[in-house]
Amino acid sequence: MKNIILSILFFLGSGMLGFSQNVGINADGSAPSDAAMLDVKSTNRGFLLPRMTMTQRDAIANPDEGLMVYCTNCGSNGALSVYSGSQWKTFQDCITLTPVAGSHVPLGNSMQWKWTNLSNTVIGFKFSATNDFSTATNLGNVLAYTETGLSCNTTYTRYIWAFTGCGVSVPLQTSASTAVSISAPDTAGSYNTTSSIIWKWKAVEGATGYKWSATSNIADAIDVGATLSYNQTGLTEWTLVSSYVWAYKECAVSSMRTMKFFTKAGPCDPPTIVYEGKTYNTLQYGSQCWMKENLNVGIKVDQPGAQANNNILEKFCMSNLESNCSTYGGTYTWPELVQFLNGADYSADWSPVPTGNVQGICPSGWHIPSQTEWGTLKTSVSNMVLNTTGSGTEGQAMKDAYHWNWSSSYPGNNSSGFNAFGSGFSSFQYLSGYWTDYQNYGNFWTRNPATSTTSNYYYLSVNGPSLYTGTGNKGYGYQ
Repeated sequence: MKNIILSILFFLGSGMLGFSQNVGINADGSAPSDAAMLDVKSTNRGFLLPRMTMTQRDAIANPDEGLMVYCTNCGSNGALSVYSGSQWKTFQDCITLTPVAGSHVPLGNSMQWKWTNLSNTVIGFKFSATNDFSTATNLGNVLAYTETGLSCNTTYTRYIWAFTGCGVSVPLQTSASTAVSISAPDTAGSYNTTSSIIWKWKAVEGATGYKWSATSNIADAIDVGATLSYNQTGLTEWTLVSSYVWAYKECAVSSMRTMKFFTKAGPCDPPTIVYEGKTYNTLQYGSQCWMKENLNVGIKVDQPGAQANNNILEKFCMSNLESNCSTYGGTYTWPELVQFLNGADYSADWSPVPTGNVQGICPSGWHIPSQTEWGTLKTSVSNMVLNTTGSGTEGQAMKDAYHWNWSSSYPGNNSSGFNAFGSGFSSFQYLSGYWTDYQNYGNFWTRNPATSTTSNYYYLSVNGPSLYTGTGNKGYGYQ
């Protein structure tokens, strides 16, 4: 009680003048200003506000607008703080601006936070998961911070302050998700047999592994690790097949990439035939059965020479070598092919026109394909390729991969199994005799003549991706 009385007496004795509206404190007895509730006057002393740290200031419960304290650790040397606009503000000789959020970079289990500085005199930045400057991490004068140990696909909110010699900025509140993305693998071509497909895809930047499945459900997928292929077995011959692949890395799985390819044609029943002492394999394309190899039957006629209507089955071999016929098959003029049936010759149509199939030089039970049958085969292969690549490159699927000009822009891959060779062609009836377009063309007669001197044929070329039609002089040696 004595302390209180002494304090009051000392206060009154110091020169306080009280009026009904305001109070003045001074040493000269002057009246307080009418505009002030409290008027303190001195020429050698100051007015001392409550002094506290930022943490103590921020702990004041329900501060009123205009409340003032001196913050001892705001800025580099302390600063006057006024509660205004529902937040504490520091009053100094300059303003520390709040950083602006940059483009944060999600990294799965971590995040690279980025910001832009707006204060020319910035000393550094502080970073925190909570809105508490006093416990924030001092990063120094940097504009990015990588935070680790986060959860995948989670949104986080963080606070960033700039501080200068003037004070501390209002915190930047910024949010970002750790969700990351990864591209789906691109296909890289595939390899097939009659019962299997080796699916291949290109590497994806940042991927740590891949998953493959025969269904579009990733839950059924096989994790193949970093391998860029998968061998699918047990398939049905000459069948369009789909499979699916995903790339993945920490916290991310790509969208699904659909891959389509087909198995090669398999053998007919029976799978082989023996003709003139040679064995030929067969290929089943839908309802059609084709020979896999070119026919090589007959007596070799050396160049220059003629295949004549003499009841002798005759053939041409490139360079007059039987070994070339063994590799590429024999070539035959169209009249020889049909065995001069019904008067068909190099300058004459057959009469009458045969009905049904024409056996010609073929073994019993087989026949020379018609234009329609060639067209059916073309459609069958083209549809498989179209569903795989989106373009009709059936010619490349029908060429073998080795017996063609290597400089071709349209190399063969034999994905259909047809195994056509680029054997070129010969002519000893129409001109003086030559062999041309070796490894550039493969030409195949149809049973259908075009005119008295020409017939329709199909051909493959190094200059294009398809199976083409044309008409050639009956004296050319095609297959």
